[in-house]
Amino acid sequence: MKEATAIWQNATRGESQTLLISGEPGIGKTRLLREIAARVEVSGGQAIVGSCYSDVNAPYTAFEQITRQAIKRNAEKGLQISDFVLADLLSLSPNLKADFP
Repeated sequence: MKEATAIWQNATRGESQTLLISGEPGIGKTRLLREIAARVEVSGGQAIVGSCYSDVNAPYTAFEQITRQAIKRNAEKGLQISDFVLADLLSLSPNLKADFP
């Protein structure tokens, strides 16, 4: 939690930050992530979370979820992603093409 708090503080100063959490099933990753996301949102930030289960999901599913959420949040704020950036995102996450033909 200490490391996650430091990453969030750096992000509030304008530094790009990404936090990836991984580990064995049942060790508390989801609980930790919920706690971090709650702290971020209480302090006025936005946490975008993705998850992937090796026995169910395709590789990179979490990144696809994160990308979808980010695009949706930008659209809700009236912000648009440029076509060339969107094209790159779609090449990384082909399942998004149905939402963004």
